[in-house]
Amino acid sequence: MIRFWETEFPMLHPKKSKGNQRIYIKKEIELILEIKRLLYQEKLTIAGARKRLRQPIRKTEAQTSNATLCSIKKELEALLHLLN
Repeated sequence: MIRFWETEFPMLHPKKSKGNQRIYIKKEIELILEIKRLLYQEKLTIAGARKRLRQPIRKTEAQTSNATLCSIKKELEALLHLLN
């Protein structure tokens, strides 16, 4: 499966040893795990996953989303406490 992904995701290109074994660095392993997550958890197609990986990651959006989720969680916990 990973060898197939190498043909579909050009950014995934491991080096090979003298014995022709693939040697993956940490960055490539993280990319493989992200591809797996996009395909199996988010149910994206290969093309959709490729497109998502090409999009720049906006840290400020991720931080804002995380802060919003934390805020919602605190509000829900407060409501739960009131209901008990």
